[in-house]
Amino acid sequence: MVEYFRNLPCYRLSLACGDSVLIALQGAQVLSWVSQGRERLFLSPNNKFDGHTPIRGGVPICFPQFNQRGPLPKHGFARNLAWRCVPELSQGVEKVFELLANPNTLAMWPFQFRALLSVLLTAGELKVQLQVENLGEHILSFTGALHTYLAV
Repeated sequence: MVEYFRNLPCYRLSLACGDSVLIALQGAQVLSWVSQGRERLFLSPNNKFDGHTPIRGGVPICFPQFNQRGPLPKHGFARNLAWRCVPELSQGVEKVFELLANPNTLAMWPFQFRALLSVLLTAGELKVQLQVENLGEHILSFTGALHTYLAV
């Protein structure tokens, strides 16, 4: 079920022990991970949360470019776009999110792709995995990262 955090649509996974994770549809970005009663991720209080400005903190996805190592915007475009939850791949305490090539991505990066982000919550543990599929006929070269901001 979708909930809203600072006007952003999100999904929350929660366990009986109190552990939880909050994932925004913007960038499929993990915004919060509470484990053993403590927030484990940093989220900047200076974020705009306007649906298109990059969110600083949590676990942003850098794709198809890390940092400024190429012609795309810093850290690529995946963190600024709306992803969708894939119900048929999501079950229980795992949610899977998808970003497909579309006219906006193709204008910046001319490759057909499918990116999937899976988020799995278990007691005391959060597993986040990015998978990229080449849906086109050309070799797909990219860089990517899960740019974790830990609360310290």
